[in-house]
Formats: sequence, structure tokens, C-alpha cells
Amino acid sequence: MACFDNLIGLRELCDTEPSTSGRYLNDINISKSEIEGLITKDYDSIQSFIDQKLSQAVFSTQSYIISNIQPFFRANSILSGSRIGHYDTNKQITAQSGLTGMSIKVNNSRSYLNFNIASISLFCNYTGTVNILVYDTVQGKLLGTYPISSVAGQIATINPSIKIESNKKCLELWFGYDSTTDNISSYKTNSHANCNTCIGTTFNNRYVQANGGVITTPFLSDDITQLSHTSGLSIEYNVSCNHLSWLCMYEQSLVEPIIYKLGAEIMSHGLFSSQTQRANSYVSLSKEILKEKHEYYQDNFERSIKTFLRSMNLPEDADCFNCNSRIHSALTLP
Repeated sequence: MACFDNLIGLRELCDTEPSTSGRYLNDINISKSEIEGLITKDYDSIQSFIDQKLSQAVFSTQSYIISNIQPFFRANSILSGSRIGHYDTNKQITAQSGLTGMSIKVNNSRSYLNFNIASISLFCNYTGTVNILVYDTVQGKLLGTYPISSVAGQIATINPSIKIESNKKCLELWFGYDSTTDNISSYKTNSHANCNTCIGTTFNNRYVQANGGVITTPFLSDDITQLSHTSGLSIEYNVSCNHLSWLCMYEQSLVEPIIYKLGAEIMSHGLFSSQTQRANSYVSLSKEILKEKHEYYQDNFERSIKTFLRSMNLPEDADCFNCNSRIHSALTLP
């Protein structure tokens, strides 16, 4: 998560961004020379080493928080999943022009969500590479280009593992390709099949709405003209809760537990890496000292994270956090 980037720094590294929290590893008695004695050859710099250990510390902190709120709240993960784009059985050719594809809206401004694309398929009458473009049509911003090796008359599929974060705002997206340059025609593809909540040619469920659509510059939602088909495109998606992004609200409050968890991660690396793996084989640090420091940092992490949990307010989010009902037992007489 970008909000935790550069949260903790090291004072002796002059050519890096300053710590966003004002806290440094030096504050917990970890210096550049000590890291030089621990770093292994698989890291190209001290900064890359710190960055990875910070990512691990943030992930461990998030996991600790989620596991401790579970007795009171159930953290949901996958909220919805489906396919947009179903191929007609009669293999009917559809003439098209311009930048054609589908528009998708993720309609939820209450929750921190991820819109995840597992697969993109294309069914068209063209052999060659087709670049699938993904635009954020609120900003008119290109989010990515994904080439598909198309074979005329066959369904071509890629698995790009796209994740787009909503962060308590509605997403408006367009997926498509330029059909004009190579005169690409597609096989008729309906946005939905046997969908109880769908209306006409619109795919519709609680979280997602989708239509076929042609887009023009500057690639905004108002520049989309609705189509009755999705131009041979079919995507498999799911909407999931993002249990990291909401913690950005508490970024500064989590500095104390994260800096100690980072210290513990660094000491753990030193404990479990061999002398031959180290970049500086001339520096030898006592395993006993590393163990003592690891325990000290871990103890302080647990103390500070428990203090944070006592004062934390959970997100008001009925989709991703549900109250757990109290378990009630009673004796029933025959």
C-alpha cells in the first residue's frame, strides 16, 4: 500500500526520501552498520532490504489486526463474482468500428473494494495480436494494455490478474480495443445470460453494471455510446473487500507497532540467514544478541498493537464487516 511507503527510514541513507512519519530505525537502535552486517546477497541495496522488510511488517500488522477483530466482526472477502460477455450460439458476425468493447461500473462508495479481473476472452474474425485497453473513464486515464493473440473463429483468453482499487468511491471503467485499424469484426456477444437482475442489454447486480460500448477521446464516461453487444469481449471478475486500504486511515497511529515489527523482521532475517549468504562476510553478529533484540522488538510490537486495538474504531461498512451474533446455549427439556 502506497500510504505506508517510506513510513520508516534510516538516517544514514542520504539519497532516499525522508520518513513520512518522522521515525527512523535509528530510534530503536538499528544503524546502517548493523544492517550491513545482516543483509544478504539477494538484496541489491540497503534501501531495497528495508523496503521489503517494511512490506512484511505492514502485512503482519494488518493480519494481526484482522485476526483480533474476528471474534466481534466477520471480515468478508469475496462479495460478488460473475462473467460479463456470453457468446451467442449461432456464431453471428457483428460489424463494428472505432474503439469498441464494454463499459463497467462498480457501484459502491461505502466500502474499500478491489475489482479483480481473472480472465479476458476475445472472439473475433481476425488473426493477430489485439491490444485490450483498460481505461478509468472518470479520469480518462489508461490503466493498462493487455495483448491477446487472436485466431479468427476461435476464442482467445488471457489471465492478466488485474486488480483495481475503489477505496470508497464508485469505479467507472472501459475495456476494449481498436477495431478500425485492422478491420476487426467480432462474433455476437451478449453482456449477460439468464440474469434475473439484468435489464435489456445491461448486466446488473448489486455491485456491478455493464454494457457494450464504443468510446472516443478523451476517454471519459460521457464519451461512451452504448451498444447492444460487447464486441466479442468476455471478462471473468470478482469484487472483493480490501482489508488493507482502510488501515490507511490509521497510518500515523500504526507507526509505533510497525517500527517495532520492522525491527523484529530485520533481526529475524539475521537469525535465519547463514554467514555465507551475507553480502559482508567480514561482519559477524552474535546470534544471542540478535535473539535478544528480536524478542525486545516483538514484545514492544505486541504491547503497542494492543494499545492501538483498544482505541481503534472499525470502519462503518456493512458489506465487508458484519457483526458476529452472540452464541446462545440453552437446555431444552423433552
